[in-house]
Amino acid sequence: KYYAIDGGEWPPKAILRIAQRDKVLLITVGVCLLPQPNVEMFTEDPELLRRVELSAVLPNGWSDNAIKQFGRYLSAQSTMPWTQYTWLGPGHTLPCDAWQNRDFTFALLQYEHAGAARLALGPQLGDPVNVLWFVPISDQEQKLAESEGSEKLAQRLPANRWEQA
Repeated sequence: KYYAIDGGEWPPKAILRIAQRDKVLLITVGVCLLPQPNVEMFTEDPELLRRVELSAVLPNGWSDNAIKQFGRYLSAQSTMPWTQYTWLGPGHTLPCDAWQNRDFTFALLQYEHAGAARLALGPQLGDPVNVLWFVPISDQEQKLAESEGSEKLAQRLPANRWEQA
């Protein structure tokens, strides 16, 4: 299924909803048309980070309404870099109230996701396009990511975390 999320504005953006046997994948398309602002202030190679699409793996047992609610959440996050003049990248954490399991109140952004095959997207204006997967984490895990680093947290998370969302 395809849901337009651009409100008739440029850039054209949508969310793809892909049902699989045991899960539902949500992924934005079109977000990468605009380079994220401020990346160059944090890295010497901003072209490697400035183009992204956002995605999530949701358990198949979620209701249609819950999946659409998460889609609305992803849609809102897809505008964040330009409305808040920031950028999204691997290891970042975001508040997330769209998980069905209320123990999870944040999302950890990662390039890899145990519940999905690696997506290789073509470049946009010469820049690679990165897929950022939203992985559910708790308040305590978010604090651990802040204090000890997101990489350390990611190593501790169970591979099937998405099934608990």
